[in-house]
Amino acid sequence: MAAELRRDRLVQALGTAILVLLALYIAHHAVVADIGIYQRYARGFSLHRSFPREYPPLALVPMLLARSLALAFHLSFTQAWLLLSAVVLYFLALTIDRPTVLVGLLPLASPLLGTYDIWPILCLVLSYRLLERRPALSWFLLGVAIALKLFPILFIPLWWQKSRRGWGYLLLPLVTFYPPAMASVVHYQFARQAEWESTVSLLSAILTPSAMVLRHAFGSVEYYSLWSGRLSLLLDAVYAAFFVWIAFFRRDLRLMPRMLLLLSLWFLTNKVLSVQYVFWVVCLAYLEGQNLWAFGALAWATALLYPWLPAVYQGARALLGLPGTLQAAMRLAMTLVAVRLTIWLGIVVALLRPRAATPALPAGEAAD
Repeated sequence: MAAELRRDRLVQALGTAILVLLALYIAHHAVVADIGIYQRYARGFSLHRSFPREYPPLALVPMLLARSLALAFHLSFTQAWLLLSAVVLYFLALTIDRPTVLVGLLPLASPLLGTYDIWPILCLVLSYRLLERRPALSWFLLGVAIALKLFPILFIPLWWQKSRRGWGYLLLPLVTFYPPAMASVVHYQFARQAEWESTVSLLSAILTPSAMVLRHAFGSVEYYSLWSGRLSLLLDAVYAAFFVWIAFFRRDLRLMPRMLLLLSLWFLTNKVLSVQYVFWVVCLAYLEGQNLWAFGALAWATALLYPWLPAVYQGARALLGLPGTLQAAMRLAMTLVAVRLTIWLGIVVALLRPRAATPALPAGEAAD
């Protein structure tokens, strides 16, 4: 029995490594995402002690690690970054205990290697796994996830309801919240309009199709109208109501469905909805082991958005020169955004339904 278990683990580890290498190959040849931005931040901090303007200060850690690796082994920053991300992705897949997740998520996993979201995702998954057995370490890892990417702060009420032991360790990573840098993060987020693949952008295009404005800013393509600000405030209010309901009143739901609901609704009501955010919820879904076909469809519907990005960027660079091509590209893109929104809303409705029987809990989660 022990020999079979070791063999199964070895096969799992080798299979996961092959899939990660495939994702690394695709990312190296097709996707760079925000790597150039990370390189500038790492260089800026090394030379001038300047912080990222849109990320919490702790986000500098993976950026500086990639810079150090590049200098130590004479690699380009992109190569060093992708190698580090591939290692993190490998450990994340093994932590989920479902290495085949990378097959269904390969369209998302490859772009994900070009972002730093893979780091806070790993911290959040580990925190979830350890919440019952090692609560102090779990709280600490949740703090690290928050210090890397702010929105895991949504899970504090859920962790508090599960285990209050060692909650003070949450505060240790938050000492990295350097006030001027955090003020820049807040200002940056409020200054953004609606990214072209967000729900705000889609609703704006439906309400005022002839008054939409397109620009390239904040490292993304923004597609918005005068309605976007009002819609954003309305969706924020909708999310606040859902947050209170799910976090404090839907105690009949287990921890993971509540996490998925809080994240899904947060991304759906936010002004920014990029490929890495879909990976957050899809990755957590594989921990839950439920609705995998629906989440897989969501992953592919998101991946299909990005072949149209070159057309959108071309239009953004020539707003006055190619209005017909630009509008055709955006209409097609909005159609795919609507398909993805429909799938996601169906998943949310399914998660909100209480289950007749309590299934076996995933590892790391105890019954309420």
